[in-house]
Amino acid sequence: MARSKIDPRLRAEFKEIARSIIGRDRRAKKLGRSQNTIGDIERALVEAFVFGQKLGDAPYSVPGPDDSGIDWEEVPPRGREVLASLTYRSDQYEGTNAIGLRRVPGGEKARWGSQYESGYASDHTVADGSVSPLVRIGLLAPYEGDEELLVLTAKGHATCDAYWRRLEERDPNLPRGNIRS
Repeated sequence: MARSKIDPRLRAEFKEIARSIIGRDRRAKKLGRSQNTIGDIERALVEAFVFGQKLGDAPYSVPGPDDSGIDWEEVPPRGREVLASLTYRSDQYEGTNAIGLRRVPGGEKARWGSQYESGYASDHTVADGSVSPLVRIGLLAPYEGDEELLVLTAKGHATCDAYWRRLEERDPNLPRGNIRS
């Protein structure tokens, strides 16, 4: 029997709720405070159940065109940092963003470093596990004629533009940067 596919946006929201529960639990343990993790999980499950009852068989969200981007919540957490670093924006600092990620030669496992237009390649690298999901969901793609260089696609640009806009607006629903923050 085939399972019905759950909307990726809905799955992403559930994962964000789980991350926030785990983050609160870890923070409370670190500070020696009491926590009610079981209660948090129970409330989240009840909310999900009630939401599912309201939604019924209706689709959660309608897929948009391929180049319209996706919600930041749908970007894998390890990939969020990669995308944010590729498209960094700040009113305080004038900076030049990388044109993409270049595969770093050598080593057992693939690693990627930022490549700049000037030819400079960053010493800071990220694991393939942070980059390959971004390729899989169409936010990064190989540059034409150079399989070792990954650049943002139109979908990737739209996703990052929406992220930076939400960050400027201080959107309280924007996912946490990582589990520790």
